[in-house]
Amino acid sequence: METKKNWDMGNITAEEHMRHDWLFWKYALKTKPRIMMKYIEGKKGIDIGAGLGQFSDFLNSKGFDMTALEPNKELIKNAECKKVIAKGEHIPFGDKFFDFSIVICALHHVEYVANTVKVLKEAKRVSNQIIIQELNRNNVFVRMFTKWTNLIYKEHTEDVNSFYTENSFKKLLEDAELEVIHYFKQSVFLVPNVYFWAICK
Repeated sequence: METKKNWDMGNITAEEHMRHDWLFWKYALKTKPRIMMKYIEGKKGIDIGAGLGQFSDFLNSKGFDMTALEPNKELIKNAECKKVIAKGEHIPFGDKFFDFSIVICALHHVEYVANTVKVLKEAKRVSNQIIIQELNRNNVFVRMFTKWTNLIYKEHTEDVNSFYTENSFKKLLEDAELEVIHYFKQSVFLVPNVYFWAICK
């Protein structure tokens, strides 16, 4: 039987997501695009599992041509970028339609574990380059923040077991048959190894 995750973003609203993740959201909007822009090749990109669409909007403001793919239309309703309501397992674009794709803290929201591989294979199909970021499940800061927010925001509880260990993240990249060009870890607020990053082909 396929393993199902316990945290699905399918019903959450943009307002609920902002209330839950405001600290990380503000920090992420300043730091993550800067990291991405060091590695992005080309101008035309797709943001898979775009959430609020904040990264697509930011990259558009820097001259990129972004499309945000998000299955929850309520979550992405305020984004100004081009929007496509669809799941990452079935991306409605042709082969190599984009120069690059970004998959930023989205894989742990995919409903079934096996479907994360499908998402990455679709990203590889529609783009020449894939930039992936995920949370480190074994990081103390990640576990403490998750526990704290789960106590406060009952409508948006996170399953820490949906996050990745370093081994499971690397195994996911391997299963998706991605060629890893760059791999590194990101610190947050001086806490090391909060995120894993992989720049892939």
